[in-house]
Amino acid sequence: DELAHMREHSIEVQLPFLQHLFGSRFKLVAICMMLQDEKTSEEVGTALGRVLKGRDAVIIASTDFTHYEPQERARAKDEKAIGRILSLDWRGLLRAVESEGITMCGYGPVATMIRATLELGAKKGELLKYATSGDTAGPMPEVVGYGSLAILR
Repeated sequence: DELAHMREHSIEVQLPFLQHLFGSRFKLVAICMMLQDEKTSEEVGTALGRVLKGRDAVIIASTDFTHYEPQERARAKDEKAIGRILSLDWRGLLRAVESEGITMCGYGPVATMIRATLELGAKKGELLKYATSGDTAGPMPEVVGYGSLAILR
């Protein structure tokens, strides 16, 4: 569906990294989610977890965090979302995004990924790196938050 992918860029961002790491020795099943609600996240996450049970697979959910807010506010909002991810609380992530006005564009896929990993026996989350565009480009009035997190068994 071209409309679904018109403004979607997470797959094209992740693919070069996978190609760099694995060459052509991997298979990819790309899922683009328009609906990011609790019911969809649960249904897709549960199904994905069941399909992948017993397989050698990695689930990647791609998103950035808060968009175009002052550094301190972006960090504070992102810490709330990251906290929910690290505690594997996919429903709490959805609630935090809504109640705190966190402008993550891929919160549904992240919730789906957490739900799938729980199905696969996930035990904990780990923050690998967090920064904002202000950390790399210098002080600015509006930043975008970025994070790298892993979910582990």
